Amino acid sequence: GLSPDVIATRDVAFHCDCNKERFGAFLASMKREERDDILANGPFPLRTTCFNCNTQYEFSREEIEGLFSD
Repeated sequence: GLSPDVIATRDVAFHCDCNKERFGAFLASMKREERDDILANGPFPLRTTCFNCNTQYEFSREEIEGLFSD
């Protein structure tokens, strides 16, 4: 049979480097039509969710207006 030799041990952990600023940059890079639709129709607060770690980030109308100002 197979008899593997353990040559080392270490902790394993998941780390996601998402943050609100990064999601804000994603929102700011959307097409003008999409940004206009968000400003006109909301919803506010706008909630985004990281698909890696499931962390949610909320953006108020004022934050979105600041992100979308050219």
